[in-house]
Amino acid sequence: SLYDIIGAYTNPEAIVLHNAVNQPGSWSDADMLVAGAGGLSLIEETMQMVMWAMFSSPLMMSNDLRNVPEESKALLLNTEIIGINQDTSNPGTFNVTDDHTYCKNLADGKIALAGIHQTSLGPPTIIVLSPSPTDRSSRLSNCLLPIHAGVKAWTFRDNVKRLDMPSNGTYVECLAGQPGVCLVTATPVA
Repeated sequence: SLYDIIGAYTNPEAIVLHNAVNQPGSWSDADMLVAGAGGLSLIEETMQMVMWAMFSSPLMMSNDLRNVPEESKALLLNTEIIGINQDTSNPGTFNVTDDHTYCKNLADGKIALAGIHQTSLGPPTIIVLSPSPTDRSSRLSNCLLPIHAGVKAWTFRDNVKRLDMPSNGTYVECLAGQPGVCLVTATPVA
């Protein structure tokens, strides 16, 4: 059902509706987080938390927080993921960039980039994340806004692991398991 919800929120019609209502005090509610309640692996819990952050969906839980496993609790309290969820500076900018990558514009010209690998078949996959099309990524849309005019390089941070990532300044590669998820913030270099 997690994959069904993500699919329902990332189809073209849903994105148009989502972006029309997504603003401070108004948002799409993709349902409750189930991290720590059982039923999902830690990877699936992370996938749900990441995508709910990208959707700006309310981060509501219905389980007893005293009984949440430590790994799930750390995920639910990840301030970098919560910050992406709570950023309201550019409402209506969530978009699908190809069949498994997503972007959301944030404050200070930053861009949140998410990639998901929704299958348990085959090996882990390398997901290329970039704010704009590159020779390594196919894109259906561009994540750049007019404020990004002239930006030639970016720094990248893995928001799940809370680590800066090495890159060539235009894109970053992240390894997603089967299933797997990446959440990266791209910051323009001044």
